[in-house]
Amino acid sequence: MKEENNLQGKTSRLLYFMSELEKGHKVNKTDYLKRFNIAERTFKDDLRELKENLKVLRDDMKIKYSRLAGTYEAEYNHGYGNLKYNQAVILSKILLESRALRVE
Repeated sequence: MKEENNLQGKTSRLLYFMSELEKGHKVNKTDYLKRFNIAERTFKDDLRELKENLKVLRDDMKIKYSRLAGTYEAEYNHGYGNLKYNQAVILSKILLESRALRVE
């Protein structure tokens, strides 16, 4: 039973971490530790597992750490110039809906 709760807790933590990165938010290590009431070692394990999963699931996405801010954020390796993926998608939708790219 305890192992099952542990697994659900880990799954929840990893989903939270990943969803925050996908939204373009920065994940503060201290806030993460407090939010889930976990030890630093557990955080390191979560981060390691998330990075391993990203190699398989999202090879275009890396997790970057800022020592100055103490936060983690997503870094994407695709050709959208200075735009992040979600910014490129939003811009594309705006252009398509405004018919600025209409072919006559």
